[in-house]
Amino acid sequence: MTDAEIIAQVLDGRRDAYSGIVDRYYGECSRFAYRMLGNRQDAEDALQETFLRAYRALAKYRHSD
Repeated sequence: MTDAEIIAQVLDGRRDAYSGIVDRYYGECSRFAYRMLGNRQDAEDALQETFLRAYRALAKYRHSD
């Protein structure tokens, strides 16, 4: 399933579908945050905030190829 398809499901009321986005990008984002912050707890906090902000902004999402 593509990101756009997952987001469409979330916007249609299936909030649990957002876990597909989190699962897809968590590992890569986690490694990046840890390299930038140098502390696992700070990286985890940053990731939670980032994914929450992204979720709240989904209504503004515009798919482009």
